[in-house]
Amino acid sequence: MNIAFLGGGNMAAALIGGLLAQGTRRSSICVVEISPPAHERLATQHAVHASAAPDERTFGADLIVLATKPQDLKSAVAPLAGMIAGKLALSIAAGVRIEAISRWLGGHRNIVRCMPNTPAL
Repeated sequence: MNIAFLGGGNMAAALIGGLLAQGTRRSSICVVEISPPAHERLATQHAVHASAAPDERTFGADLIVLATKPQDLKSAVAPLAGMIAGKLALSIAAGVRIEAISRWLGGHRNIVRCMPNTPAL
């Protein structure tokens, strides 16, 4: 399974670290992070593909983890609208309803919300 993280903050880094510790291949994980320092940190710390904008690795993923700050989610998912048909979107953005995410993704319906925490690593 290929996994794309949209957002590369502390929670995404914790989840990526946990996935790698459980044997997930580095080559199956990619991260979209617009902050150059965070983007470089993820690429260096976890040796996963990191980009500043969605790319072919993002659109080729089976699972899209929406890991941005809640207030940034609407603009962050805009490039994905209509591009992730048939894929599962997993939101870890607190307080953002599935209905809103679906609307922002152009009517996408394969959405799950969860609230992990960094101690779960």
